[in-house]
Amino acid sequence: MCKHKSVKRGRLFRHAYFPCGNNSAGQRSTARTNFQQAIEHGGGMEQVLSMLYGISGVAALGCYLPQLLRYHRDPHARKSISVVSWSGWIAATLVTLLYAVFVEKSSLFASVTALNAAAQSMVLAYGVKGRCSGNASASASASFHAGHDNA
Repeated sequence: MCKHKSVKRGRLFRHAYFPCGNNSAGQRSTARTNFQQAIEHGGGMEQVLSMLYGISGVAALGCYLPQLLRYHRDPHARKSISVVSWSGWIAATLVTLLYAVFVEKSSLFASVTALNAAAQSMVLAYGVKGRCSGNASASASASFHAGHDNA
């Protein structure tokens, strides 16, 4: 007789399949691959994916660095930043952060998401600064030309 066990993962219950009996060759049934069984039994796959998630999050943060350095060095490049787009991406990232904290309760997930939100916020800050300094210099230039036109 086949037995099924419930495997608890977070808030979800999933039924893990344990092959029963032998096949005609006297070996255990291979209806599922080793890869699928590793996932179901919470074997090394979850640990590998968690590690890859952490590594990819840190790598993604590293990818922000050259762009942030460019915005820091080149004020004119800041004007090309879409404030609306970056604001939307930050909002979506903050929802992901809330999900990581309150639903998944994963410090790794929350940490990587928070660091990405911080990097995105830096890009947005450069974009806002680029817009503000662009408007200030345009206003100063306009008033300068207006003063010289009247003279």
